[in-house]
Amino acid sequence: MRTVEIDEDILDSMFEHIEYLHTLVNSVLDHLKVKKAGEWLTSNEVAKILRISTATLHNFKQYGKIPFSQIEGRIMYLTDDIANYLSSQRIKNM
Repeated sequence: MRTVEIDEDILDSMFEHIEYLHTLVNSVLDHLKVKKAGEWLTSNEVAKILRISTATLHNFKQYGKIPFSQIEGRIMYLTDDIANYLSSQRIKNM
């Protein structure tokens, strides 16, 4: 195993970013809990919840990162699938 030396300021900055991401994921998961399990969401709702553009959401859909359904021409997402995606992206504490 290699040992790497990191400047203390950089390490602190990394921890701040990790904490921010942790808080962001938790707030989004809390927002999803307000929705009923199995409820359908539009692309605009999902993009707003995830704080991403609809173009980025489209890329997630194209690359199979988030399951979706097409209902009468509209792309829809289940709240459970969004919560599962976020949980799969969570970084465990070291």
